[in-house]
Amino acid sequence: DVGQGPASRAFYGASDRMGSKGTDAFAIAVRLIAAAELAVSSLRVCAMWLVNGVRLALFAILLLPPFLRIGLSYFRDPRVLRGIRFGPGPRSFCDIYCPAAALAAREGKQKPVPVVIAVMGGAWVIGHRAWNAQLGQRLMDAGVLVVAIDYRNFPFGKVPDMVDDLDQGVSWAFANVAAYGGDPANVVLTGQSAGAHLSSLLLLQRSLAECAGESAGPPDDLEAARPSTGGGGGVANPRRPAAFSEEPSTSAWSLRDIRGYVGVSGPYDLPALGAHLETRGLGGALLRHMCPDGDVERFSPTLLLKSPEWEPRAAQRLPRMLLFHGAADKTVPAASSEEFAHALREAGAPEAVADVRPELAHAEVIIEGPMRGEDHQVQLLLPFLLGEAGCRVRLEAMPPVRPLYPKWIISVASRLMPF
Repeated sequence: DVGQGPASRAFYGASDRMGSKGTDAFAIAVRLIAAAELAVSSLRVCAMWLVNGVRLALFAILLLPPFLRIGLSYFRDPRVLRGIRFGPGPRSFCDIYCPAAALAAREGKQKPVPVVIAVMGGAWVIGHRAWNAQLGQRLMDAGVLVVAIDYRNFPFGKVPDMVDDLDQGVSWAFANVAAYGGDPANVVLTGQSAGAHLSSLLLLQRSLAECAGESAGPPDDLEAARPSTGGGGGVANPRRPAAFSEEPSTSAWSLRDIRGYVGVSGPYDLPALGAHLETRGLGGALLRHMCPDGDVERFSPTLLLKSPEWEPRAAQRLPRMLLFHGAADKTVPAASSEEFAHALREAGAPEAVADVRPELAHAEVIIEGPMRGEDHQVQLLLPFLLGEAGCRVRLEAMPPVRPLYPKWIISVASRLMPF
């Protein structure tokens, strides 16, 4: 809009006192000033991204030795089965981390092992299933099988495409983990950052679909139009949010199959996240571009629970929800998890808890923490799979975590980390 800046607003008052020719001249001037203001704002955002890019590069350089060790283990550990296809899409692959106990279960020597389905973050742009490597390695020490699911990144897919990929991946996992020694009756879903946003949106989508199926509604009434891969928006069905595909899901899994959900550092309210990014000078354009028609409200789990489209009975189908967040998170404020947990409880979810820990940053739980020898995610996940008593026994039996690098260097890198 041409009147957004203070300078252009001043011109509007002056133009009222002039004739038509003067008004035309002032209108042109106002547009030029507005364009200049937009250019300055865009340059400011670009400068902030450039500075953060440099800080991220320095972060990666400082931690390059442990990153190389993690990468070497990811590619050379025979227990890590990489690049298993779960669907026809270009990013429909998963990695499976198979502990020794799972191999014994495949041979019938013991009972199947618990399973974690993990969805990585990456700002919806740079995510890759390999980002789950540290979690996968440590959960193998705990005797847990991990299925790390990939999904399309923007601009090759928008939010509905990403959720569709996750739906296919979760369905594949339930249908196939038994063949790898996993127990399909003991599964926990977890996601971090963008992965937490998408996986929680998947759970809400699934709960609505199952609830509507109980009501014997026609299948094509359950879901709204989805754009083609990477394309523009579709026409939304007014009865359901546009997070849903045009075709009804054919996946075989159900919410009752999931023991629990652990979201880590999740952005569950995209408009609030966009406003926060604006205050940091980073802009919120990405959020609008990755949502069909730029409708960030429709693809926000917290706002979906409060929308007219939400079916109150659907919340009762959700699994136990634990939303973990660091109080020092500069990228996604901890209020995101607290408000989502509150919205879940208000909607009637059986259990929804926000766990906010002091002095933890956005990616610290999945990157620097494990490098220092910390077990945050493992300690969050095991109680869902083994119970509190079983969790304590398993943690005591696990080999101790050894730091991958001097802690003081990791601390310096953490200070440089922009996200």
